[in-house]
Amino acid sequence: MDFKKEDLVVITGCIKKENNEKMTADVFKVCFIGMHELVVAPMTGYSRRLFKTSKASCTKIYIKKDLNNDAIQPKIGSLVLVFDSDYRGDLKGPKIGHIQEIHIHPGKDTHCVILSNNETILASMQTILVLEA
Repeated sequence: MDFKKEDLVVITGCIKKENNEKMTADVFKVCFIGMHELVVAPMTGYSRRLFKTSKASCTKIYIKKDLNNDAIQPKIGSLVLVFDSDYRGDLKGPKIGHIQEIHIHPGKDTHCVILSNNETILASMQTILVLEA
């Protein structure tokens, strides 16, 4: 794979515990390119310390320059999945339902009222996935 300076790459790792193994991934910017290694800088976290890593451990991220949002916008009656996670990123009870109302207030996030199993849920548009428009 050909790498260039300023490319973004993903490097995976893992956290091993007694009974399980959890995969991790972080994004890095390529600073220097050698024959078999790259010098990269972290794009996330507090540390910005450069380090070298094998080219084989890096996966290049291809970014679409035209970031047109082709996502289907929900409307009243759309079937949606509502998801949420706790501070650790663990999924908290996804729910499926239909949109009853859409609340659009200038300067605030757009919210929807969703009916799921005879229960109404107020959810941010950022936590709604359209299943059927």
